[in-house]
Parts: sequence; structure tokens; C-alpha cells
Amino acid sequence: MIKLQLIGNLGADAEKKSIESSKYDVIEFNVATTEKRGEKEVTTWVKVSKWVKPESRLAEYLKKGTKVFISGSPSAQAYLDRQEGHPKASLCVNANELELLSK
Repeated sequence: MIKLQLIGNLGADAEKKSIESSKYDVIEFNVATTEKRGEKEVTTWVKVSKWVKPESRLAEYLKKGTKVFISGSPSAQAYLDRQEGHPKASLCVNANELELLSK
């Protein structure tokens, strides 16, 4: 099992989506993490999915700029850059734990 932990800020408000064939909904959002590498600061964006019961109100608290702690299983998604057509990849996490660190 691979586990990834990160602390970062939401880049936009989270979106909650209903899944017809499931008893759960999914909340999706992007988190930016920034770290220093020598003299440079490098920002990495991570796509996060959190499965919740339909009655969950968690998405209401996940607004742009909110600082969060995420722990979960990582994966990667390959895609083609829309502008130049170059292959790229996105880092994704299926969150098992989510903690709000902002007020």
C-alpha cells in the first residue's frame, strides 16, 4: 500500500457530485502544495477525491484558499496538454483522511 500525506491550500471551491450507481457522493478539489528547493519555491498541484455519504456537508467548508491536511492513496492520470498536445500527468489522491487547518 502506498500512502501520501500533504498539506496545502484549495485552488478553487470543492465540487460535490452524486454517483447514480453508488450509495456515496464524491467531493473533488485541487490542492496546491509549495516547498522550497534550494533558492526556488516549487508548487505542485494535486487532484483530490473524497467519498462521502450524500448527507455530508463537508463540501460547504472546502472553499478556495482553505488550508487542509490530506492523507490517502495516490495515483497518476495521463493526459494531453490542450494547447500544445504534449503528454502530461496529474497527481491524484483518493483521500482517506481530511482535516481542515484553516478557521
